[in-house]
Amino acid sequence: MKPPSFRLALHALLLALAGAAATAAAAPLPAFTARYQVERDGAAIGEATMSLRSDGDGRWIYRTETRGTDGLAALLGLSALEISTLQWGPDGRPQSLDYRYEQQGGFKQRSRTAHFDWQAGRIAVREGKGRWDYAAAPGAVDRHAATLAVAAALRAGAKQIAVPVAVKDRIEVQHFAVTGSEPVQVPAGRFTAERVERRDDGKTVHSWYVPQRFPVPVEIAGDDGITLKLVSYAAP
Repeated sequence: MKPPSFRLALHALLLALAGAAATAAAAPLPAFTARYQVERDGAAIGEATMSLRSDGDGRWIYRTETRGTDGLAALLGLSALEISTLQWGPDGRPQSLDYRYEQQGGFKQRSRTAHFDWQAGRIAVREGKGRWDYAAAPGAVDRHAATLAVAAALRAGAKQIAVPVAVKDRIEVQHFAVTGSEPVQVPAGRFTAERVERRDDGKTVHSWYVPQRFPVPVEIAGDDGITLKLVSYAAP
């Protein structure tokens, strides 16, 4: 039996090699800008803009900015910004490098960051006054970039998808499944989309993708009553 120190060193080496290989991998998803209408229980409350762009040297920036435009969300000045810096692995999956989340409004501010050190095989998370440091897993992404991981897998034809996601204090494997195909009407048009469900920890999220046309969902609906519907999509 190999001593524990050897196994740990081997695990760290594999993670570092995975990170090095990912730097040179081609991107399976194109750069884009997508705009969404945000609704709560059927009423418009805001808008969101998602974008993906190359930052050179194999690094990509995935950004989502959301702001309240109607009702209480506008009155409180609610806004949120998420930015993921990532690279693509040779298997076509994203691998996070850095993550930042900021939320403002309603007299409250929230922030969260995550740094992925692939050479050391560690992930460092900060949220408020809390600090966590734990072992990485090959192909791990932040919670924001999980959307891209699902989109890339769908474009490759996957129907059952497991994504290792770095949450506050651990790696959480999130499971997604294509459960059917159905017509979806959103402001951007009417599409026949693949319905994707995530059911983990009592949470249910429904997403509708047209994977060969868009690298992002045309609609996202959570069990909290919040829905995002695609308004426009553009590729450079």
